[in-house]
Amino acid sequence: MRPLFSIIIPARDRSALLVSCLEAVSRLDCPRDRFEVIVVDDQGMVPANDAASSFADRMDLRVIRQPWGGPGVARNTGAEHARGRCLCFTDSDCLPAPDWLKVLERHCERDPESAFGGRTMNGVPECPFAEASQVILDAVHDFFNERPGGRRFFAPTNLAVPAEGFRRCGGFDPRFTVSEDREFCERWQDQGG
Repeated sequence: MRPLFSIIIPARDRSALLVSCLEAVSRLDCPRDRFEVIVVDDQGMVPANDAASSFADRMDLRVIRQPWGGPGVARNTGAEHARGRCLCFTDSDCLPAPDWLKVLERHCERDPESAFGGRTMNGVPECPFAEASQVILDAVHDFFNERPGGRRFFAPTNLAVPAEGFRRCGGFDPRFTVSEDREFCERWQDQGG
């Protein structure tokens, strides 16, 4: 049976963070046959298989290893292997809330051709680097989403896109190793999404 969701997680090193992410995914309030998880190991020093192996019996999980290409390329690789109707992107240092897929499902049912996303929150406010990233992400999110004219940007740490629409749009541009999310969202809107 084809799952509704394909959760795609780019991973590069930091295996402890990936374990925490997969632990959060294993606690999602969603039947296990409704989603698959694809971890794309972007040629980290520690293979993601090592971190992910203990979760194989708790969810439909695959690990794909690829030569380094950056997060956009890793997300595209995951999308190429995805069976779900909706691609849900997050990162290995993220902890999705237990109701994440339920919330996304409600939006997907209402408007199956749209992309959806939301804010992310820094889970380690004592870390100055994480806090600085959060300040930047909040500013970008507010700038592109709180003005008249609708939402225009979602970070790929909390982004859901219909799989067919993602493929028609061309996925993330592999030439970008940073800001691939902003470019994708702009192209998605230019193509009517």
